[in-house]
Amino acid sequence: MRRLWPDTIVEENNLTQRISQVRKALGENKKDHDYIVTAPGQGYCFVAKVTVVSEQTSLAILDTEESDINQEAGTRVGIVSGQLAPLVTYTAPFLPRRHRKALVVFALLSGLITLPTYVWIATRTKARPPEASAGKQRSLAVLPFKSLNAQDADDHLGPGIADALITKLSNIREISVRPTRGVLKYDDSTQSPLIAGRELDVDSVLDGSIQKAGDRIRVTVQLVNVRDGKSLWARSFDEQFTSIFAIQDSISEQVAHSLMIELTDETRQFLVKHHTDSTEAYQAYLKGRYFWNKRTKEGLAKAVDYFQQAVTADPKYALAYAGLADAYALSMVYHSNVMSAEDTGQRVFEAASRAVELDDKLAEGHTSLAACFQFTMHPASAEKEFVRALALNPGYATAHQWYGEFLRSLGRFDEALAELKRAQEIDPLSPIINYSLGTSFYLARQYDQMAEQNRKALEIDPNFAPAHLGLGLALEQRGMYEEAISEFQKATDLSGESELMIASLAHAYAVAGNRSKAQRTFEELKKLSKRRSVFAGNLALFYAASGERDDAFIWLQKAQECQEEFRMLRADPRLDNLRADPKFQALLQTQAL
Repeated sequence: MRRLWPDTIVEENNLTQRISQVRKALGENKKDHDYIVTAPGQGYCFVAKVTVVSEQTSLAILDTEESDINQEAGTRVGIVSGQLAPLVTYTAPFLPRRHRKALVVFALLSGLITLPTYVWIATRTKARPPEASAGKQRSLAVLPFKSLNAQDADDHLGPGIADALITKLSNIREISVRPTRGVLKYDDSTQSPLIAGRELDVDSVLDGSIQKAGDRIRVTVQLVNVRDGKSLWARSFDEQFTSIFAIQDSISEQVAHSLMIELTDETRQFLVKHHTDSTEAYQAYLKGRYFWNKRTKEGLAKAVDYFQQAVTADPKYALAYAGLADAYALSMVYHSNVMSAEDTGQRVFEAASRAVELDDKLAEGHTSLAACFQFTMHPASAEKEFVRALALNPGYATAHQWYGEFLRSLGRFDEALAELKRAQEIDPLSPIINYSLGTSFYLARQYDQMAEQNRKALEIDPNFAPAHLGLGLALEQRGMYEEAISEFQKATDLSGESELMIASLAHAYAVAGNRSKAQRTFEELKKLSKRRSVFAGNLALFYAASGERDDAFIWLQKAQECQEEFRMLRADPRLDNLRADPKFQALLQTQAL
């Protein structure tokens, strides 16, 4: 109403009366829905077949004598709004001349049918406006919803609802949706949606707030055009919390319509798909994703606990099983001292397999299963699952990232770089993707680019331990040992004494010639190995840096037992001092791809 009648006192009843006049002019009675259908709680939809012909001919049509209009094909109505005059054609049954005239006059003079209305009509009836037909993928960021409760114990709810909407909307191939990890920095931020949208480099931003009182929830949401700051769509919901799924469905569909996206039946099914009907399981899942996205040792431990609560509340909750697999997988890669690698790998496989068994069209489940096959030395199965995941959801940045890392481990560097760059396009502000892309430059001995990528990651998240590790590796290869050691120490402290970080610190001390600190740090790694399994390659790195070649080769031979990690290790620049040795060449020849 603000858009259509900004300076006029208008009641909703006026709209009802106008629609009634249009129906009478078209000859519809109460039982007919040939042209206009009421959408309860939303408005009205023009349902006759609509196509866009051209902008140039529309004004000419308005001047055409009625006798020139083909009565068998129906009539044409030019809708003028501002400088645009698109021509809409509908092939309805024959209309009497007076009805055609009434519709034209009404469209032009009443002010009811303006450009926003035309856009909605066009999308609801599968017509594509000229701008939408250009084929350019639009980009969208869903910011964490802000809680309006003064002391909100459910601090996961705002980011969780945003994550759920991101999961839904990422299934629309025409929209590039920034992943959850990329928008979490705006949680509890006072920054305006427009500034956030410009930082995230997107076309539009979905911003919202929530207020929970007992078993009721109020959700207010608006879709904003980043270019001009105008609101494309806004709405408030005041419902029982059990209606949260319907609220998310409505928001997802309205976002698609506002962005002029033509939804296929399959995509619409994804948008209204409910992975669970249990609000208890759903809330536990939201908490799990909230802590999983923190990527800390404590966060992953909590994520595992909440995902387990979710699948206990609903044993058929496929998305929660995928979340559980992801939490175990990250625990194994970055915080392996949470539990043994063997136990973690088995749990990843069980959870991921269950997710795919329950829902074969869940990209997250296939991605988790692919990662499991990757680490259990089944490369053919891993690649099959990655390809399946990306076919289901090409906009899933994590699938592109993990697939790129997998291809890199196989030595397929060009393909790996393409996948990682695609992941970065989808999620440019992801610290982990910037770090992973930097690792590809590291293995290619491009250390300046490696350092640049990790500095970008640290600009996004100064406390992101892997980025400190990556920057340290680049600095070490450039001979800047003090700076490298400082970065490795930060990575060790931030990661909760991760095996990978400790091994890198010990190696840096050794190549810098500080044998006492190198030995002391290495002893910490050996103590860790007594409590759980430690990758033998990390021990080999220390011996290689210390000049103890025989011990280095002993541990490299043991490292072959874990083919996935050894594939990365054999390309590591830190082993370049062993590369010319015949023993090293023999190891490479026996290592199966």
